[in-house]
Amino acid sequence: MKARATRVVFAFYSSSSEEASRAFGNLKALGRNQRAFLREDGTREGASFAERYAALRLEVESAIIVRTESSRVQAIVTQLRATGSPSVFVLREDVEHLSSTDGASWRPEATNASVLTRLKENEHVFENSRVELLEAARLGHTLPAASEWI
Repeated sequence: MKARATRVVFAFYSSSSEEASRAFGNLKALGRNQRAFLREDGTREGASFAERYAALRLEVESAIIVRTESSRVQAIVTQLRATGSPSVFVLREDVEHLSSTDGASWRPEATNASVLTRLKENEHVFENSRVELLEAARLGHTLPAASEWI
């Protein structure tokens, strides 16, 4: 059985920390997600997991960071966009561990077994890319032109 995919949602608010503060308060209604509020002055409220992302916030911004299951991302993004005009990004939590072929390296041998293995690896990469693009489209994010063929 597959583990549920975890996403990290980032919402960056420029200048108005009041909007960010309201948005952070409104997230409580969405249940038990891990969330943190990084204020313009550098102080933090909420979950400590967000410390690793603190350097992403510019000095003039406030940031809300939420860790949640992928099935809850749409509701969270909708809630964040309902208050102000944040820049919203969604990342997989395990993004550091991803590679184009999950650690496999290309080998020049052309045996049937190696071709089938490589084909299966490419299928896996293609399917993961398709899922990520579909999720981005559901969130209303603009997709790059290069992704249209997928």
